This record gives sequence, C-alpha cells and structure tokens, in this order.
Amino acid sequence: MHETRSSFRHSRLLPVLLTCLLLPNLLSAQGIKFRNDLDWKAVQQLAKQEGKGIFIDFFTTWCGPCKHMTRFIFSRDDVGEYMNKHYISIKMQVDSTAGDAPEVRRWRKETLELAARYKVKSYPTMVFLEADGSPKHKMMGSFDSQPFIHGGKLGRQQDSGYDALQRRYRAGNRDPKILRAYALAARAAGDREADTVATQYLHLEKNVFSLPYLTIAQQFTKDTADKGFRLMMEEPAKVNALLGPGIAQQVAFNILLQKLQPPGLSSEVSDASGKFLQQRYPEKAKQIIAYSRMRAANEKMDSATLFPLTEAYLQQYGNEISYEERSNLAITAATIYKDKYRLEKALLWNKPTLHAQGDKMHPYAESVLLYALGRRQESLTYMDQAIARAESFPEQMFRAMRAWMADGKDLSELVLTNL
Repeated sequence: MHETRSSFRHSRLLPVLLTCLLLPNLLSAQGIKFRNDLDWKAVQQLAKQEGKGIFIDFFTTWCGPCKHMTRFIFSRDDVGEYMNKHYISIKMQVDSTAGDAPEVRRWRKETLELAARYKVKSYPTMVFLEADGSPKHKMMGSFDSQPFIHGGKLGRQQDSGYDALQRRYRAGNRDPKILRAYALAARAAGDREADTVATQYLHLEKNVFSLPYLTIAQQFTKDTADKGFRLMMEEPAKVNALLGPGIAQQVAFNILLQKLQPPGLSSEVSDASGKFLQQRYPEKAKQIIAYSRMRAANEKMDSATLFPLTEAYLQQYGNEISYEERSNLAITAATIYKDKYRLEKALLWNKPTLHAQGDKMHPYAESVLLYALGRRQESLTYMDQAIARAESFPEQMFRAMRAWMADGKDLSELVLTNL
C-alpha cells in the first residue's frame, strides 16, 4: 500500500461493450502452495520440521481485494518461489456460505479462533508467524507482489516486523529509525497508530532533506497543520530534487483543495476560496487556482476546457507538475480527443515522463496516444514497456489492450471487467 497522493484518476478504463477476456498466462503461474489439507497442529509441526514460518491469508468470499490477492498476487511465480521456500501457507475463510467446500468447514473452528487471536477485523488480513504461532508481521488490504514479498521478509527477521516494532515503540523506544519503520509497518497492517508514529518521526528526525524523511512526509501529510505540508509549500525545489518533479506541489495543492472544497464538489475553488488563497498564499494563489481548474476539467473529462487550461498551465508551470499528473492528462486526452493537433500536443505533455524509471503509466499514456494517432507499431513498443513495469490487474489490462492494438481494433470496445 505504498501510494502517493494523486490529483487525477490514476487510470481511465475505456467503455465496456463486449464480453470478458481471460489471459492464458494466469493459468500457468505456480504461486503459493496452500496446505489446507492439514490441520493447525500439523501446519505448526511441519513448519518447525522444515525451519519455516507460517503464513495465513484471512479472507471472505465477498471481499474484492481478497480475490485480487488470490488471483493476481498469490498466483505469481516470484511470490510462490519466496513464500514456498520460507513459509507453510494456509487460507482461512472467515465467513460461511452454503456452498463451502469440506476443507473450509473442517477449518471453521480453528479459523474463528485464530482470527480472534490475531485480531483480524477486516479483509484480507495476512499474518506472518513463527512456527509456534507467535506473530511476527501483519498486512491488511491489497498489495503488489514486491511489497508483499517484502512483508514476507519482515516476517522472517527478528526485530523488523510489525509486532516487534510495536513492542519496541510501546516500551518507549523513540529512535527515529524505529519510528519510521513502525509507521510504515503499522500502515501496512491497517493500524491507525501509524499516523501518530509518522508525526513523531517527522518532528524528531533532524535530516529533513533526505529521501527517507521526505518519503514519509509525502505518504503521511494530510492536513495544512502538518509539518510535511509546510515543507512542501515552503521548500518545493528541495523536495522535488529528491522525490521527483512536481511532487511537492502535488501533495501541498491537493491538501489545500481538500481543505477548501467539501467532499463531492468540483476540485475548482470557489470565489471565496480563491480570495482566501490570495490572502494566505499570495505568491502561490494564482498557480493553485489554475491547478484547481485544470484538475476539475480533467476529472469531468471536459473536452472543451481541458485542452486550453492544460496548455496554459504547462506553459507557465511546466516544471512544477508531477510526472503522474502529466500522464493522467495525456490519458484523458487520448480518451476524449480525436483530432491530430490536440493528440500530438498531448504527446508533448507526456514526453518528459518517459525517462522516469519504473512507473507503468508513463509508457501506457504514450501508447494510447500513439494508437489514437494511428501509429500502431510505436504504440505497441510503449505498451510492451508498460507491461514490463506493471503488476497484477494493470498488467492484465495492458496485455488485453495490446492484443487489440495488434489487431487494429477499436479500444473503446474492449471489456476489462473480468480480467
């Protein structure tokens, strides 16, 4: 769950008109071998015998993120390779249905007892244990493969997992390194204490302009009163030098807009909010207002106003917009525009992002724009880059889109719902 604040929708799925696609590579994955053929005592004995830990996936039949983890993460070869080497794994279905398999019913009593023991309150909850059942690490929600494997590694280390860090924190340890590690582990575990711990870290750590510090500031800054907000507003150049172009403005402006605009309303600031910005942040008010208008047009996919607002913003503040936002603007343009002029302009919006390392959305945006322009072979090259960088559902979506692009089909007719 290592997300950054996003001012625009992170991806735009195209209209659904046909039936679902099933990708064959899912069928060949080996993934985690779950040992629900055993009982709890036998699982512990086997883990002790093989020198492994125990991994439990607590899930329900109605939980979407649970299904995501099972289908896209637990089935991966890299995940299976690590987990099968270091853990005996079991799945525990917490709810009950009329169609439950015999092994689910056989585990019923132990499932409820263990869910209570490990304080399972939402789903999926994934716990990493010693062979004797002692808790080491905990993760709640949906994760991509590398963060999940990292959680597995924390569960095999002596003092780095969620439970060990929590004990050290509650015993009074306020070393900044411990606070940082515990804030991240607590967040992954769905523990509300994460915000408090992160705030303590941000106040105690002296090395403010460092990547570890700014990463926490980016992830945990939520209010204009937070230290991270002031840092993003007052020192954007130093922040961006470490986190990337426009990240300081993205975090700070989003927090301001959330503060000024009630939930459910357009991102564009009202006249009253505009006056407040001019009084409180006179040097940045004009940019924030322009940003809010561009953001509102993107959210509404407003073809009439998005293009001129984006062109004007990039011309004046092009060095102060994040790569993520550039790509989202480009993806919207590929969806709503048909004319060559604006599509080629959108390519220029996205172009600076293409040298960024790792992010899947930048080459994806480039691909869909090139495809809309009829440059099919180039679009396939960039889609291949997006696929290489992606995981789980986005990867399957990209593969499905690539197949249609290779055949020259209309992407607006591609169904993605059941991938």
